[in-house]
Amino acid sequence: MVRQIAMNKQADVAPHDPLTGAYSRAFYDDYLPIAIAQAHASAQPLSLFVLDLDYFKSINDAFGHTRGDQILIEFTRRAATLLRSSDVLCRFGGDEFTVVLPQTTLGQAERIIRRLIEGVQRTPFPGQPPVRLTLSIGGPASRTTPPVRSACSSVPIAVRTSPSGRAGRV
Repeated sequence: MVRQIAMNKQADVAPHDPLTGAYSRAFYDDYLPIAIAQAHASAQPLSLFVLDLDYFKSINDAFGHTRGDQILIEFTRRAATLLRSSDVLCRFGGDEFTVVLPQTTLGQAERIIRRLIEGVQRTPFPGQPPVRLTLSIGGPASRTTPPVRSACSSVPIAVRTSPSGRAGRV
């Protein structure tokens, strides 16, 4: 399904973010309703979360946008090695990413999130000086597959309210 949407998207808009190589926001907007509908139809779980690179603006301000871009690229590379091949990483905008996890329960998603947090925080990002990142992660609080409208609108709000002065929160 992911490949088919990406191929259809190529005619209109690039399916991948040009900087990071993650799937684009436009791809996410097309993919999520289909993934949710398929999960409902097959009675399979579907998890979804948004993550934000904490204090990323201060990295851009202190070290410049080129360094910030390098960190976004490296973050995407690390995330790709920590996520499963069935998981769909999309750059939602700026330093905000979404991850759609087909056939994944809330408990499984929590384990994947923990692995992602630990993998990103374990090793500083290269450059002078090396930078350590923390992530804030949010998602719809539901043990069943959320309706399309609810999932699409609640996730960005969940992650925006997550940090509230405290980085590295889920």
